[in-house]
Amino acid sequence: MFTGRGNADTMKSRQLGNTGPRVAEIGLGCMGMSWAYGPGDDDGSARTLHRALDLGIDLLDTADVYGAGRNQELIGRTLSGRRADLRPATKFGMRSRGGEARSDRPGWWRTPRSAGACSATETSLPRAYGPGKSTAAPERLRR
Repeated sequence: MFTGRGNADTMKSRQLGNTGPRVAEIGLGCMGMSWAYGPGDDDGSARTLHRALDLGIDLLDTADVYGAGRNQELIGRTLSGRRADLRPATKFGMRSRGGEARSDRPGWWRTPRSAGACSATETSLPRAYGPGKSTAAPERLRR
């Protein structure tokens, strides 16, 4: 059992699917660092991100809707020198209007913007938000 007092050598990892990369069994959800729970604390978030990597937590969950891209920019800026340690899991295809996040409107599908928004978090594990019943995913996402 991981106690949080170890280092990267004590973190267990698993392969994603049959051909995916190996990632830590514990991931870090980054949404609250820049969206949804009040104002972000970039310094505290940076400490958390570095500590997670130090402990071997390499799977970082983010999305282009979190803070309108600010979340991915924070991760990219903070961890730019540690890209080899990262396995960002980037969700895309959701929009926020007036504080309400939605993914079921036609035309809201698009490709991830993370690679352009923050150079240190090229999308290693892109994941589309599930479309609603009224939205058909573009052909390139159904392959």
